[in-house]
Amino acid sequence: MPRGTKHLTEADRQRVRTLYFDAKLSPSEIERITGFTLGQIKRSRESVQVGKRTGRPKMNPDEPAEDGREAVRAKINAAQQPLLQPPAASSALQQPETSPVPLLPNDNPLVSPIDPTKTIVLITEVVKALLRAEPAADDSTGGGPYHVFLCSRDWAKGEQAAASLVAEHENSLSVLPLDVTSAESVKWAAQTVDSITGRVDILVNNAAVMRYGGDPIPTLREALETNLVSAYAVSEAFKSLLMVQLPSSKKDKRLIHMTCDMGSIAHRSDPSSKTYPITAPEYRISKAGLNMMAACQRFDLQGSGVKVCVYNTGYTATDLAGLDPDMKRAHGAREAREVAEAFVRVVEGHRDEEFGQMLDTLGGTVPW
Repeated sequence: MPRGTKHLTEADRQRVRTLYFDAKLSPSEIERITGFTLGQIKRSRESVQVGKRTGRPKMNPDEPAEDGREAVRAKINAAQQPLLQPPAASSALQQPETSPVPLLPNDNPLVSPIDPTKTIVLITEVVKALLRAEPAADDSTGGGPYHVFLCSRDWAKGEQAAASLVAEHENSLSVLPLDVTSAESVKWAAQTVDSITGRVDILVNNAAVMRYGGDPIPTLREALETNLVSAYAVSEAFKSLLMVQLPSSKKDKRLIHMTCDMGSIAHRSDPSSKTYPITAPEYRISKAGLNMMAACQRFDLQGSGVKVCVYNTGYTATDLAGLDPDMKRAHGAREAREVAEAFVRVVEGHRDEEFGQMLDTLGGTVPW
């Protein structure tokens, strides 16, 4: 590791300042998270000229440097609050109002440091089985323990969801405010994760919307925005963090998109396919686009160390599209827990040899 600050980029020095002045981490904690030397950290903070930090509140020069975690929590909340406001009435896509953002609890890892040896997972909707996963005995680079950033557009609902989850085997969870359809919210989330962990090991795009009926054009726009455009935006925002490796803790890197076999053109064209009778053209179009996007990302990320795949969740007993899970079960839908546990095998790297294809739920692949 080079010593002194002349070997650090301005972005590296800015990251040190963010961790020291905003997150209130000690130099030794910053050394553990970033891999920089204590000398580099010292010189970076001594040469600080605090400027505008886009997406985070500005440093107040009149504020004591040792203002503690309460002030940090207040700053994070102040930065995120305007990003969670509902869109204006003229917006093409109306979204439900969000609850005011509460103060962060003392034990929320957005304030407390996260163990850098854990595999860092960011997922736009939580997979419960991931929190129950045991660390892999033979693969420390792809298995747990995990720290999962659970993203939620509504912080209060995200906290409620997190409260219902149980993390086992040293896995941990924190809620990260994120509206995947908001460019500013996506940017804020990426900057926040960068300031806390400095990297992401596994990025899972799991947000999706499916609607029946109504005007098909607004329905298509909403499906494309949520299922396709937002997945691309999140991927782009976190791509640089996916490529970061700490010298002391090398991890396998995976970019995983949750898709559906209804996005298969082959299945749409095959009368013998089980999904053939289902209409939902807007949803189908958005998922077919997601599959192509993943193929393009896999090409673009060749040689980067980031593995890209799409995973078919299949017909699952959830409330997607506003349908009753019990009704879905009566028609052969799999339990969400079964699908989630199968998905954890993808996260852990057991199906890496199939990447480049559409992975089917429990095994095998789906034709494009």
